[in-house]
Amino acid sequence: MNKRFFSLILSSLSLLFCSCQAVGLRNGSSASEGSSVSSDEQTSLSSSSSAYLTDSEGFFVLENSYFDYHEDATDQGKRNKLSFANTPEGVSLYSQAHLYAAGQQIPLYNVKANLNHVWSATAPGRVDSGVASLEMEGKVLFSLQTNFPLNNTCVIRPLAAKVAPVFDNARRVIRFVIDNPGSYTIELSAKRAIHLFVNAIGGEDATKAKATMTFGPGIHNHANDTRIDANNLCHLSSNAIVYLAPGCVFQGGFAADNRSNIIIGGLGFIDGSSFERNADNGSKLIPLDFNFCTNLTFSGFSVLDPAGWCFNLYFGNTIAITNVKIISSRSNGDGISIQSCQNVEVKGCFVRTWDDSLVVKNYNQWSNPSVEGTTRHVHFSSCRIWTDLAQSMEIGYETIGSVMDDITFTDITVLHAYHLAPISIHNANNANLTNVAYTNITVEDASVDASSNKVIDFSTAFSSTWSTSHKTTALGSIDTVTLQNVLVSKGNDSLIVSIKGAIDTRTGYNNSEHDISNVSLKDVSIKGIIITKTYSPLVTAYAPNLTFNSSGNEITGSTYQATSGIENYGWNIDIV
Repeated sequence: MNKRFFSLILSSLSLLFCSCQAVGLRNGSSASEGSSVSSDEQTSLSSSSSAYLTDSEGFFVLENSYFDYHEDATDQGKRNKLSFANTPEGVSLYSQAHLYAAGQQIPLYNVKANLNHVWSATAPGRVDSGVASLEMEGKVLFSLQTNFPLNNTCVIRPLAAKVAPVFDNARRVIRFVIDNPGSYTIELSAKRAIHLFVNAIGGEDATKAKATMTFGPGIHNHANDTRIDANNLCHLSSNAIVYLAPGCVFQGGFAADNRSNIIIGGLGFIDGSSFERNADNGSKLIPLDFNFCTNLTFSGFSVLDPAGWCFNLYFGNTIAITNVKIISSRSNGDGISIQSCQNVEVKGCFVRTWDDSLVVKNYNQWSNPSVEGTTRHVHFSSCRIWTDLAQSMEIGYETIGSVMDDITFTDITVLHAYHLAPISIHNANNANLTNVAYTNITVEDASVDASSNKVIDFSTAFSSTWSTSHKTTALGSIDTVTLQNVLVSKGNDSLIVSIKGAIDTRTGYNNSEHDISNVSLKDVSIKGIIITKTYSPLVTAYAPNLTFNSSGNEITGSTYQATSGIENYGWNIDIV
């Protein structure tokens, strides 16, 4: 880190950090889970007295200049840029931490997370989490103050970013540097997490410039915005371009049927927290509900606490979802659900869900059940996933329609998979599911439910729950699945790889065989073990031509793309 910059701060603030070498820039930092600060540095940072007064929220009242920003007049590097919106009146803020950068406090909105890993209709026992959205260019030093003891405990994910926290335990402050746009989680304990969404400066300017409908800063709902109807929906026509400005809190949903050429972009929030979700009585509000639509673009915004599925994309064609952030915590809180769609690109998204995170299904049409779906060319890339319930990258269970082809997951990081297998295909209907690839995948934490203990789970079996939920069909098959450069770095002991075709023993289906054919596992590592046919526990059945290969190269998992030219930036920051 730039020592001139820190010496300037230290000359003004004698009680600030004593070791600039401890700050977590990427070069030389550790990706270990927890602090990467040495014991000597930690002692130095924690040497100040902790006898501080507390304010009404329980935060220590620190020295007046502790979070101040100081310009370095001698720094000749490029200037960094930082932009964020003020908090709209009436929005609930996270009560357990404050976030600062460049002498400014950045709003931390409150969002619910669900740490239960057993499904329920009403999803009780949710906990508060924090979320911030900002724009940035270059690199920025952040300070996070908590109103509870830190005890040197913090993990910042994704681990490949090598963002190392520096602790000032006496003041309950963590400092860290971000120098790359993306989504980060600052995990302070099992129950406390901050979600930091860092967007590139000006990334949504094009949507703003051509918008036909703008939702500016502030709360928008049925009570104060006539564009939102009594059912809390904003119905979009063809050629609509919606801009959700930074600081916008949209309390409702967007919907369209049989429309085309629709764009929703911007860095605002879609907030579902005020709506009831109960699977027993059917109450829900889907924030993004698009049926039989073509040429859809979604970018930039965050969806917090949806009252049901987040994205319901049904019989669509030509869809792009880029840099969308999702945090769900209620029943059937699926993230991005692609159903009977073709030509779909999902890129650079963050998805934390209390049900399947990224999921592809094939349905028949509700108005004409004899018309079965087609799914083709669905690609997910460069996404970061946190799955509190169900599966992370799922195909199925509902797979009605013979064609499901070319479905890929590339450069995906699963931060946590707490329930079922993060890599899964469940063909429970009549699809002939072909050409699926999982490439460059990292699972940082596979602490899955011990009752299944699966990390990879492929099946072609009848499900009494799902195979008849829309239409009863024969069973299909799975053919040509590739897993390459897959790294599971942490998880339960003896994680199961299950690849099981089946015999259909139902009356009238003639004991037909439904195989999973031509599955290739190349450079797949689970907790340091490269998977071969001798891996225990490996469970297979009706899986012809199952192959295992090792290139001998390092298994790296998801690739992390650092900012090009970041070394040319100094430390001075412009608030823009």
